Amino acid sequence: MRMSLYSLAFIISLTLVTGFTDAKGFVYASAAWEAGQFVPAMALRAFGFFMLGIPAYLIMLYFLQRQGVVAAELQVMLWFVITIIGVALLNGRFMTWAMSERIVAGLVMCGMMWLMVKAGG
Repeated sequence: MRMSLYSLAFIISLTLVTGFTDAKGFVYASAAWEAGQFVPAMALRAFGFFMLGIPAYLIMLYFLQRQGVVAAELQVMLWFVITIIGVALLNGRFMTWAMSERIVAGLVMCGMMWLMVKAGG
């Protein structure tokens, strides 16, 4: 079955929504404990973003499966790539990494994308 451009754009959009809402949730979750003290506002923000990301992920899975992408490892890898990029960009520290660390991160992402293509084919 060949995927239409509309379906591809919709799946990419859902993947971006779920990845970035979960990334935002992870960034807030990392701030939910400050100096050993629980920070309810950050925990609630994290929870809110996760509650947006989970339904978007489930909807994304529905459309992926309609297109024949049924392997759980491929489905989660799509989400993971977007989420990890989102966390790296949203926490603001990615640009402070040494160039060698950024290169390794880029190579890891390339490897994940290669696996997505190979596992999906």
